[in-house]
This record gives sequence, structure tokens and C-alpha cells, in this order.
Amino acid sequence: MMNPTSRSRRKREGAAKMLWTDEPITDLTQDTLGRQGFTARLADLIERSHDPDSSIVIGLTGAWGSGKTSAFTLASAQLDQAKWSVAKLNPWAAADDDSMLAEFFSALSSVLPSQRGSNLRKNLAVCASLVGPGLSAIPVAGNAASRYAEKLEKHLTARKPWPDAFKDASDGFRALGQRILVFVDDCDRLDPTELRTLLKVIRLVGRFPGVTYVLAYDEETLSHTLSAAGVGHNSAVSAQRYLEKIVQFIFPMPRLTTSEVLARLTGSLGPVLRECGWDPEVLSEYRLTKAFDDVVLRRLATPRSIDRFVAQARNLLAHLDPAEFDAIDLLILLFVRLQFPEGYAQLPHWRPTLLGSGRFGTNPWEPGSGNPVDWTQLLRYAGERTEDQQDFQLSLQSVFPAFQETFVTDGLVRACTSLYFERHLLFEVPKGEVRETDVTGALISANTTPPDFSSLDALLSPADPTHAVALQKLRRGTEEWHEGDVTLEFALHIADLHVSLQDDLDTAHFGSSLLFWLAALLPLLKGVVDVSTLLGALRDHLGDETTALLAKRMLSLTTNDGWAQEVTQAVADMCISSALQQLRDGDQAPLGSHIQSYVGFLLSLGRLDRLPDLVRQALANQEITLDGVAARCVSVITSYNDGSTRLDKVDTTLLQSLTGETDISDPSTDSWPDRFDLTWPNRREWARWVLGPGRTTGIPDQ
Repeated sequence: MMNPTSRSRRKREGAAKMLWTDEPITDLTQDTLGRQGFTARLADLIERSHDPDSSIVIGLTGAWGSGKTSAFTLASAQLDQAKWSVAKLNPWAAADDDSMLAEFFSALSSVLPSQRGSNLRKNLAVCASLVGPGLSAIPVAGNAASRYAEKLEKHLTARKPWPDAFKDASDGFRALGQRILVFVDDCDRLDPTELRTLLKVIRLVGRFPGVTYVLAYDEETLSHTLSAAGVGHNSAVSAQRYLEKIVQFIFPMPRLTTSEVLARLTGSLGPVLRECGWDPEVLSEYRLTKAFDDVVLRRLATPRSIDRFVAQARNLLAHLDPAEFDAIDLLILLFVRLQFPEGYAQLPHWRPTLLGSGRFGTNPWEPGSGNPVDWTQLLRYAGERTEDQQDFQLSLQSVFPAFQETFVTDGLVRACTSLYFERHLLFEVPKGEVRETDVTGALISANTTPPDFSSLDALLSPADPTHAVALQKLRRGTEEWHEGDVTLEFALHIADLHVSLQDDLDTAHFGSSLLFWLAALLPLLKGVVDVSTLLGALRDHLGDETTALLAKRMLSLTTNDGWAQEVTQAVADMCISSALQQLRDGDQAPLGSHIQSYVGFLLSLGRLDRLPDLVRQALANQEITLDGVAARCVSVITSYNDGSTRLDKVDTTLLQSLTGETDISDPSTDSWPDRFDLTWPNRREWARWVLGPGRTTGIPDQ
């Protein structure tokens, strides 16, 4: 059986090979937009408007990517092939005016019959020699222009007046009786000078009888280009009027309706997501559908723009692991990168604001607690048009809730969270980041029988700079676990990791974080192990004090169900027993033991009253001494500068609670004891100096 990972990889590799080429369609079987009726009407217009004694110009208009080239190709295929000869001219490929003229005359000559059109071909060459005397000096032109320029050399000496040359060529077209259709593509891509040249060629030079021109262009773009060329008094409206003198018929491409755009977009993205190993159900989630409704469907309004976006999405998703990214964020950010590249490039610089850190004054997580963010400095990178800036903001709102002054849980795999911001903007997992697949694999290996802790230990090793991030992700990975999902071996291994880190000041904080994780896992052991066995194992691995601290943290995270109550009772009994034993051990008790851990747990339960009674009974029976109890109330602090430990204040509240008094005997020495001496006899002496009736000065600063 094929490994699921290999299967997923093969599916992604196969999807990556299915590349979009942006080539126009050539057959009605390729038509996915139902344009057969439209192209039939275009073919009918070409047929009906043909005039053997005149030249007709038809404007096939539509936005870039609306399918003009495909529509013409399908329409020309429906013409009577016996009557029509079709030539194609792309003026955008011409290097200058001379090469454009050469391309034009070459296109006309290419559709003439080889025998009957020989004289007409010569007449066209003469016309070209009169219009463009510099053709023989063309340094670089298209292949057709280069070949035509060579033929033109033979006719440059046969100069005659232009009216005579044009009449000879026109008579030749009439005599030929052939219908010629010239398709001029990409007119709107020309610069102002090139466009004026092209229109002069169509209007003045090329108006031969029986020749029909179909010009493909976007009306708005062409009008602005003409206006920039000084046509129509620099007015787009006047430029449009000028264009009407040249183009007799306007045949606009049908616009895609919103439902058509949505159907084409989702109908293409669904299979792409499935092929690349992603869940296509994301297409129906609110965040994405809202982004589609607000922005995407308006800006991806042509077949090319839709197909280009889908192709980019296919190429992106085919090489990414769904476990490492949020699919909705990826799709929206891809859209933003394609539509607003300059704005997209600014997003890393706005990281703190986009993530919400520090944007509301003292409490960044409280909406409305400060001045709102001025987003205009970011939005201006979308362009000068207000509608572009608005669309940029609407797109980002679907990814970054900070625009609405709301936030999401930081552990989610989302671009708006600190752990996953960079990878979503880069569209890859940066080197050195902790991968979700590694986290999942480590949890599975460590929580099976027999367990393998090697991957887990590698992720949590303090030597790895990402160990803190790894712990965050590991904790998030177990948040969805239920009772019975955790093994005792797994929990005890976390306990052992905690212990191994506690003696090093540099790693102690991380060890405490591990204890918090373990506290969250304990309730999941219900049904796996009985309370007595669990408590015994925890005491063996952590010690009594840390077990008490662990239980206290567990209670702050869980509901007080029957099993938790049973654990609580067992730990409370342990705390009372261990606290009394520590007092009874006197100077023989371990120096690292702290009675405060037991008291802290009992106080969280409101059950301290049992311990004081037992302590006072022990005092009455002379099993323990008052200054021995006071010694346990002396706090020990650690310097973060040099790691040294020293004695500090005495918790008189604790001493009062346990014994009912705070007056202990006078110091036995005439000077303060060494505060760096942590032995129990020295702590007793320290407590006497702090609390004894003979004390006259404060704690010395040693």
C-alpha cells in the first residue's frame, strides 16, 4: 500500500505540472464560457458589413483578459473559408514606425494568392516604399517585416505619386475580388506615438477596398492613450470621438456576471485544492466568501484574471503542506500580492500593528482602549485611487482582524498570529521555524506504547533556539485531546524534563512552563491510572513540593469534577503529612525543601485549619520547636546577576497562621548571621534576629 504522505506528495507534484499558458482557445470545444452565440454574431457582423468597394473597421472591445483573441479566432472559423482570407497583425511586436508599416504590408501580402496576387503584391510594395522610405534601413523587425523589407528593395526605384500607387493597389484588390480580414491585436498596449501611427495606417494607408479590419482593444485604455498623445484636446471623451471616425462598428465583449465569476473561480479552485491535498470546503467558509463578495469577484472580472489567479494558487498550494498554513489566508494574501504588489511588500513593516501588539496603549487586547490606528500610511501603497485603497483594506480585513480592533487566539495557524505571520507572507516555512508536522509526529511518537521520546526531546532541548516556540505548539497540539488520550509514561517524561531544567537558572523558567503543560495534561489521565498510583508516580519523579505546586496549577485549569476532587483530597493529605514531617525532621530536613509549597496548595482549598491544629499539637508535645517553624518561614531569594542565594524576610503571616504566635527567643549571637548560609541552624538564628524582641535594626544589606 502506498504511504499516505507519498500519495499526497505525488498529487501535489502532478498538480504542479498542470500549468496555465494563457493561450487563446482555437475551437468551440474549448469554450467554457458559452460564447458560441456571441462569436456567431461577430462572424455575422463581419459578413454583413463587408463592402467590396470600401474598407470597414470593427472594434472588438473588452478589458484585458476578457477573451478578445479567442472570440475572434472562433468567429473567423465560422466564416466561409472559400470567400475569406484572414491575416493577423500584432503592432505591439513592432520596434518602430517603419517596422510597424512593414508588418502591416507583409500581413496583407501574406494572404494574397501566389499567382493571381503577384501584381497586387508588387503594387503594395510600391505603396510601402512611398509611405515608409526608411524601410530598407530597418535594423530589427519581426520575421514577416524582415522578409517583406527584402522584397521591397526591388521596388524602391519605381517611385510614383501616392494617389497613383494607392489607386493601382485598390484596383488590384477589386479585381482580385477576395474578402480579406485583418485582425489587429493588442492595440491598447501601444504607447501614444505607436497608437497614432497604427490608426493612421488603418485610416489612411490601408483603406483598400474589400479589406475588413477588426481591432481588439480596451476602450478606456485606448482613450487614455490617445488623450496622452494629444488627440482630442487631451480629453478622454474627445479621444473617444476621434476614434469613432476610424471605427465604424463597436462590438463589445460580454462582461462576466458576478455569478459567472464566482462559478468559474470556485469551480476551478475546488479541484485545485483537492488535487494539491487541501480541503476544498474552505471555499464555503465565511471569511473567504466575504472576501470574495467584498473584493475578489469585482477585481477578478475577466477569464484571464480568474485563470491567472487559479494558476498561481495551483503553483503555490502544490508545494505547501496544509498542516503548516491556513488555506484562506494563503488565498487572500496571494490575491493581495497579485493585485497590490507595493502594498503587499509593506506588510512585514506593519507586523506589530497587524498583529495588534501595542496598538491600544497599555492593553493591546482591549478593543477601543486607545486611539485607533491610522491605516492610511499603509493603504496609500495600493495606489492613488480611493477604490484601490478601499479594496486593499477590505482584502486585508479578512486576514488581519486588527482592522476591526478584534483578535484571535495567538496559537492558531493564522497569518494574524505571531508564530505564523512570516510564513504566510513568505508562502513557505522559513528555515529554523518549528513545523507543525514535526510537532504532530513528536506527540504521536511520545504518546504511544512503547513511547519514543527522541523527537519530543529534540524539540524541547534548550540548546535549540526554537524550544519555547516548540512548547507553545506542543501545548496547542494537546488542547484537543480528551480523557484517556494521554499515557502515564508521557506525563512522567514531561515531569522528568521539568526536573532536569530546574537546577539551571537559565532554563528554570522554561522548566516551569513545562510544569504548566503537565498540569493541563493531568485531567486527561482520568481512566488511565488510579489516583493513588498517579500521586505516587508524581512524588517519585517530582518530589512532594513540586507535586503540590502541580496540583495547584491543575485546579486553576480544570473543573472540579469527581476525579479532580479525588486528586485534590490525596494531594491535600500529602501536603499536611509532608509539612509535618519536614518540621519533625528539624535540621536533618533537606535544605531545598519549602513548607510554603504545601501551605500554598492548602490555602487554595481553604483547608489550612487542619495543619495549624497538627502543628500546635506537635509544639505542645515538644516534637518541634517554635524557632524551627520560624526557620521554615524564612524566604530565600536568588540573584539573577550572579545566581547566588541568600536569606531574606520572614513570613510572619504564615508563622502566625501555623503557630498562633510570632514572639520567638532572642538571638544567641551579638551580630547578624551570615545571610548566605542556608543551613537550618543559621535560618533559626536569622529568624531570631528578624523577629526576636532584641532586634533594633533592619535586615542588613550584605
